[in-house]
Order: sequence, then C-alpha cells, then structure tokens
Amino acid sequence: RAELDRATCYRMLRTVEQAGYIVRESNTRNFKLSRKILSLAKHLLADDESHLLVSQTLKQISAATGETCHYSELDGDSTVLTLRCKGTQLVTVDFRIGERCLLHATSVGKAILAFQDDQFKIDYLYRPLARFTEHTIIDPFALAEELDKIHRLRVSYDRYELALGMKCVAVPIHG
Repeated sequence: RAELDRATCYRMLRTVEQAGYIVRESNTRNFKLSRKILSLAKHLLADDESHLLVSQTLKQISAATGETCHYSELDGDSTVLTLRCKGTQLVTVDFRIGERCLLHATSVGKAILAFQDDQFKIDYLYRPLARFTEHTIIDPFALAEELDKIHRLRVSYDRYELALGMKCVAVPIHG
C-alpha cells in the first residue's frame, strides 16, 4: 500500500488519465484502464527477439498437437502469460495475455518454481498457499517433493490443480 495522501494520488491519476492510459467512468467516477494500456505491452514484447523465437515454437507445437500453447514468465510470486497460440480444439480454457497465476497451482508455475534458487522456493513453500481444487498441492513438503521431481525430469503436470477437468503439461525454458 502506498503511503501517499489523497491529493497526491489524485494528481497522479489525472496525469495518467491525460496520457490516455486510464479513463474515468461517468456513472461511478471510478478510474479504469483504457485500451491504450495495451500499447505498452505490445512494444515491450515486440522488441524482444526471444519472444519471436518462442512464438514461432508455440505455433509449431500447436500445429503438431492441435492444442493451445502458452508461454508464461515469472513476475514476483506468480506467472504472467505473455504469449499464446490457439489450437484447433473445439473446447479450450480461455486464458488471456497478461493473466496471472500462482506458481503452485499450474504446470507452468511449478516448472518455473522448480528452477528458482532455494531461498525463493523456501519463502514460497512456507507461506499460506491457496487451494483451487481438492487436487491443489498446498502441503509444503508434498510440493517440495513435486518440485524436486519436476527439476529432475524437466517436465511439470497440472492434474486438476487449478480447475477440475483441466490437465496441463509444461516444460521449463532456460535462457
């Protein structure tokens, strides 16, 4: 939480509003993000050559399997979806660019967590972990064992841990 007074916050919001990144709703007077905010992410990702390579690889995997493929990156204590290639499946889970997920409840999150330094893993494991389904691993010892297995095998699975009926597989990508 920022320790700013109300007037300072308001001036900052007005500056961001004047730049076009937020708009004020006329009926509630609340601020919300505008579509212009997307231009920031577009430039961030477009300037990254590794994202082009990853995007091409996702397209190849998706074409070969028919499955939707995602690429997510670590951001704090969660993953953020930065690239996506839709598959040909009729029924899919619709994650969007920019969506965030906690590390312990998804295959990609666990794949990323398994390769973090020991202190990061300890800090993550020994805090309260959200349970999304009865399959979500929230016990720190069981999750540590799962992460060791992922590190050893270089593959991670989500077996109904984030949502019932959804299974996912992920592999870590090392820069």
